[in-house]
Amino acid sequence: MPRLSPEQYKQAMFMIGIRPRGSRFRNQDLVKCVFHKDSNPSMSVNFSKGVYHCFVCGAKGSMRGLVKNKRGVTIERLLGIEKDITEVIGGRVAEPEPEIEEPEPVDPHKFDTPIDIRGVPVPFDRSPEAQEYLRKRDIPEDIARDLEVQYMEEGYINGTHFCKRLLIPVYNEHGTLVNMEGRDVTFEQKPKCLYPANALKPLFQFSRLDLTKPVFMFEGIIKTAVARTDPFFKNSTAGLGADLSDYQVEMLNRIPHLIIVPDNDTAGGNVVKTYKKIYHGILEVYRIADPSIKDADEIPKKSGKSVKDFRESGGFFYEVNYDLGD
Repeated sequence: MPRLSPEQYKQAMFMIGIRPRGSRFRNQDLVKCVFHKDSNPSMSVNFSKGVYHCFVCGAKGSMRGLVKNKRGVTIERLLGIEKDITEVIGGRVAEPEPEIEEPEPVDPHKFDTPIDIRGVPVPFDRSPEAQEYLRKRDIPEDIARDLEVQYMEEGYINGTHFCKRLLIPVYNEHGTLVNMEGRDVTFEQKPKCLYPANALKPLFQFSRLDLTKPVFMFEGIIKTAVARTDPFFKNSTAGLGADLSDYQVEMLNRIPHLIIVPDNDTAGGNVVKTYKKIYHGILEVYRIADPSIKDADEIPKKSGKSVKDFRESGGFFYEVNYDLGD
């Protein structure tokens, strides 16, 4: 069977009672879920890929399967375009379009292992080194307090040696301290960003996100911290390092509307490609307009403006020539 077009998928969904809102995204939308009582649209539909995913009840799969489940017929028959299975296309018998394979759901309760801290972290405002680091990184004290920033002169976390490190705690969704980002305050150590061995990797401050609003995703916690000096970016999160854990991917797919703010480099472009593959919701890309500014935490120094003033003067733009469905 030939692959269906986005318009055919839209027509089929309309015929089984799914009414797209008419979003500004060509082939993506949020609709009311057909598997539970849904007062606000919580099911993402992607008409290019022919898949759906509800962020509330967890229902997900292919639109072909959804039509079969709701109407008991193939999507081709529903649309009146069903052909004989023996029809030969291009000199061979056409094979059915494969169903989408969905990953096994991750149980978040597995991720409750706390880290083992051997040392005495202190609040950042009791450490001149930590305060100087925050000043150099353009992170004000109110943001640092909100991030619960600490400092450790020397110690061990999960057996990993931490020396002269600014510590940013990372909790899982149940409030367990499961990781710690350690930033070198001397600007001389390698790596400059350190994580404890064998620590769990959730999304940063996931439990504090408002999932009824778009969520901004940055490539690192420090970039998130600097961006949050602009209230526009308050509802934001970050991964821990370049690679996403299974737990982080599962968390991402509980966010209905995600806006990536990638770095202005090749790696940032690869991040966009990765998210297209692993994320099932409404996805946008919000870029820094000036190519000489690599990421959010360079904005104050290189532009001479606050993040808020930079944004309000056109410093960011939504990427529009971007096909989210293919």
